[in-house]
Amino acid sequence: MILNLNHLYKIIFILIFCFNSFALVYEDIPEGTNFKFLNQVDLIVNGNNAKGLVFYSKNQTREILNFYREKFKKEGYKEIQSEVFDNRYSIISFEKENLKISIQVLPQQKGDIILIYEIEEKTKSYSVEIKDIPKPFGLVSELSIERISGKEKCIMLFYKTKESKCSLENFYIKEMQKFGWKLLPNKEKEEDISLVFTKMNNWCLITITDEFISILYYYI
Repeated sequence: MILNLNHLYKIIFILIFCFNSFALVYEDIPEGTNFKFLNQVDLIVNGNNAKGLVFYSKNQTREILNFYREKFKKEGYKEIQSEVFDNRYSIISFEKENLKISIQVLPQQKGDIILIYEIEEKTKSYSVEIKDIPKPFGLVSELSIERISGKEKCIMLFYKTKESKCSLENFYIKEMQKFGWKLLPNKEKEEDISLVFTKMNNWCLITITDEFISILYYYI
């Protein structure tokens, strides 16, 4: 089985965040022009309970981010984060009193998937560990998002790293096999390294860039 990783990455993301209808969400999260509502999700973000909305838009990523910047600024929110993870995700966060809202954008060929989540309470952030997936020594997650609603579950982790892509690739290929994961072949040659593993009904996509490692773990 030879994979097209770009397509697989988007399919997994959409499966994880776009097919559940049992969560409750806050009503005060704004919807932009030409946004199509897809779903509602319950999440845990860096250890905090969160409610999320998922939209699809054909607007440019910059337009989407600017819309929310203007909207939340008018409502008295302060922008506290603006970052791009592993060259795929753009994320901006806003805070007002004890409330934090984050917008995460995943560009696709014909538009963007937008995940907006509102954190219900502030607790001490913690580094998520997945017992089934090895981790190079010393890495601490910069961002973790766990979907807890619906039958299909997933965890997304982002790490900053200074290790070489080659050494990290070798680490995961070797260590994941020890945990019973099977590496699937990839026909694409890209600047970043993408590794897809399967084990029974579970999937794990590990993307390695010059600055980040992202792990997308999908399980039932």
